[in-house]
Amino acid sequence: MMSLGKDVRLAVRALARSRGFTVVAALSLALGIAACTLIFSALDTLILRALPFEALDRLVGISETTRDCPSCSSSVGDYAVLRRDARALRGVATTVPWSGTLAGRDGAERVEGRRVTPGFFALLGARPALGRTFDGDSLAPPPLRSVVLGDRLWRTRFGGDSTIVGRTITLNGLAYTVTGVMPPRFAFGGVDDLWIPLWFSPGQERDHLSHGYLLAARLAPGATRARLQTELDGISKRIAATYPEQNLGMRLRARPLADALVGDIRRYFVPLLAGVGFVLLIVCANVANLTLARASERRREIALRAALGARRWRVARQLLVESALLAAAGVVLGLGVAAVCVPVLRGGVPAHLRQSLPGWDALALDARAAGFSVAVGVACVLLFGVVPALRSSRPDLSAALSEGSRGSTSADGGSLRRALVVAQLALALSLLAGGALMTRSLAKLVVADTGFRAERALTMALQVPARKYAGADAARRFVERTRAQIAALPGVAAVAGTWNLPLSGERNFTQYDLAGRAPTPLAEQPSATDAWVTPGYFAALGIALRQGRDFTPQDDSTAPRVVLVSESFARRAWPAGDAIGRGVITNGTTYAVVGVVADVRQDGVEIAATPAIYRDIEQTSGGIPTALVVRARAEPTALTASIRRALSAIDPDAAIADVRTMPQVVGDYLAPWRLLAALLGAFAGAALGIAAVGIYGVMAYAVAQRTHEIGIRMALGAERARVMTMVLRQAMALVAAGVAFGALGALGTARALSFLLYGVGAGDPLALGAVVALLAVVALVAAWVPARRAARVDPVVALRAP
Repeated sequence: MMSLGKDVRLAVRALARSRGFTVVAALSLALGIAACTLIFSALDTLILRALPFEALDRLVGISETTRDCPSCSSSVGDYAVLRRDARALRGVATTVPWSGTLAGRDGAERVEGRRVTPGFFALLGARPALGRTFDGDSLAPPPLRSVVLGDRLWRTRFGGDSTIVGRTITLNGLAYTVTGVMPPRFAFGGVDDLWIPLWFSPGQERDHLSHGYLLAARLAPGATRARLQTELDGISKRIAATYPEQNLGMRLRARPLADALVGDIRRYFVPLLAGVGFVLLIVCANVANLTLARASERRREIALRAALGARRWRVARQLLVESALLAAAGVVLGLGVAAVCVPVLRGGVPAHLRQSLPGWDALALDARAAGFSVAVGVACVLLFGVVPALRSSRPDLSAALSEGSRGSTSADGGSLRRALVVAQLALALSLLAGGALMTRSLAKLVVADTGFRAERALTMALQVPARKYAGADAARRFVERTRAQIAALPGVAAVAGTWNLPLSGERNFTQYDLAGRAPTPLAEQPSATDAWVTPGYFAALGIALRQGRDFTPQDDSTAPRVVLVSESFARRAWPAGDAIGRGVITNGTTYAVVGVVADVRQDGVEIAATPAIYRDIEQTSGGIPTALVVRARAEPTALTASIRRALSAIDPDAAIADVRTMPQVVGDYLAPWRLLAALLGAFAGAALGIAAVGIYGVMAYAVAQRTHEIGIRMALGAERARVMTMVLRQAMALVAAGVAFGALGALGTARALSFLLYGVGAGDPLALGAVVALLAVVALVAAWVPARRAARVDPVVALRAP
């Protein structure tokens, strides 16, 4: 222990004498460690700890797969059958998103939550912080309306009142009794303000067509997912045979619940983890290069220690202690940099997107992040410290102690240093390629044709007490009055309602058949997006009408059923182009096509538009739309206050929330691409800068080592330009080798990112050519200073040097 303490003291003195080396190496390590810590913290928050459920590995999510939908939500009928027949499961629960209005002294507030079946919390092993959750296993309606509050809502709306249990709150105009409060961080795939019971009638338990439910289950003791899947295959066949009139050709599929809830998030971390890994490797290669250069300068000191009897392991340990101190400084500085960047990263995700990221608002550095940073620091010591230490601990005593020894770059590790620079350049090129491809892809997504005109369109979620408008006539009158009041506001050009706002994540499908043709079995019928809208929707959202007409107020419940279809639907159904007047059969009802509209990218900017059927809400169901779209004549956000007042005048219990312009909707949807492109760009920039420092260091060291040789050349008549060319040629040889190896890495990076690319191929020549040119220019600039220094060598001074 005393010997180690002595090593530490000697290491501190040695690092203090080489302040430039120490500062550059520590800051480089801090940069790499901070990047790794930030990504780990995000990964830990969103994936590793986002689901605080008991025995998470035993929980599965069960969904349906069909010909047109590889991972669809489940039905009530699926839930009922699994509760009864699945022997490989110990318990099953289902849930569906719910939103409503919470009444209060300051007016109604929209809240987001879930309806859950009894046993949901017990299945997850979740316990409330206060009170109790829903008890029992009955699917019948509970005797009292109960609600369990989320921690956020409990604190913000009720001030964290510990006596809240047993009190009554008003949701959608109905009284609910608070039975419990869940602890912080508990959520089920998003931000949940509250949970209310979900139950089904006996008729619903035989319904295999109404989807939208997320099924969660726990494996029975001794059961495996493979055994469960075999059982699900048999159950799927029995459902198809028992309910042939509902057979959509579906198959039940089980996967880990974590994949079902946060699987889409994980795919964004693959390139980020690769990016920070590349940055860390580049940093370690750069520090190893600096360490080798410093060891070359200290070879006389090390040789003297060896000549005085110091064993090789003793010398190597001393050098490893210096590397460990550098890594420790990098960890401390890296944690400081990460602490500063965490709020920036947390706030860089739009508020709307954060609602779907469980625990994102809790992102912070903690003991786990600190432990990870220490582990990264240890890995760095192994990566950049061991080889230089072992190499330097065996010096050539005769050469090192010779008074006139100038050494050579080979003898002093020049070959290894050049290899490290080539590795840095190759890794930097891979990162640059990824950043360039993501940037090109994002640029194409921003200008992609979505099928609607986002400018001057304002969207908002609409929430009204359902009990007030349970009847079709009451709902229809409310919708008509709301549209009329808002349309009359100054500055409003058009207003409409919908259940399926583009890019909102709300997506419904329907199977359909075509009138006038032989009936097709349900399992073989094609599917289309099923969009429900009010008259004026296409004008409000700026969707072009290609043929026919829009819905009109005359298309009420007493009129013949009509629909509009998208261009892709019309082309698929009637290639000859005569869609108007044709009949579409869906859910047993025949609708006449009265119009054809432009294709809309309903599900995503990067996803091709799917065939769509548009039905009139007021004609078909008399329901109330969940979202409003208002087209303004000028600035749309200026209309928000007047729309709120108009709605409050119609019904004080009605509320609007999530008010965003359509450009904001598109921007929020593209936020993951923007964030990923920005982070990859930052990593690539850091990698390029570090690689440039590596090129500069190697060439500067090579020039210093060859000062005597260069002096001789110039004394014999070599021109300055020729000396510069010689040095630059050596640098460009390193760049060429780095590009050769980096091109393979760049293609691999591009293929790894292919699922995120839009309109850009993995081998896009423009992106790859640009990053190669950028790398070459930066390397040339980095090598220029040592080359100029070599060209300015005074032959007389160089020849006098020892």
